[in-house]
Amino acid sequence: MKDSTLIRNREFTRRCIELYKRDISQGAVPTIDNLIDRVTLMQPHAYYIAYDTAAGRIYEIKKYGMENVVSSAVARKMWQEMIDAVEQTMATRGCMSFDKALSFVLNFRRPSRFYISRDTARRILTKHFIPTIALRQGAANRC
Repeated sequence: MKDSTLIRNREFTRRCIELYKRDISQGAVPTIDNLIDRVTLMQPHAYYIAYDTAAGRIYEIKKYGMENVVSSAVARKMWQEMIDAVEQTMATRGCMSFDKALSFVLNFRRPSRFYISRDTARRILTKHFIPTIALRQGAANRC
């Protein structure tokens, strides 16, 4: 697994654990699906995508079309948001080149939400929560 994916997964897990602990302290017992729904709407610190990956994928999207390159609806939204941010940056920052605009977006702009599928989120969280939604022993210290 790539470093950027591991970092994204850690941030996602950390936010789920924080939300879980907050809910428990207030007397609520959230479900995993409830945690996933709420955390995916939070704004992560970065896109967690390498420059080369993003540049290559955007090139493919521009050449072949979004539907032909990206199969997941969640991923389509992420790539469209990133493309829009790059185009806005190119237009508003003194006619910046694509390379510089993409670099700017990846380093200084934050996505509007976690673009992660429910299945992936569940897979990540199974390492930290047991099926009854209790926090695994020591899970809060691993993030």
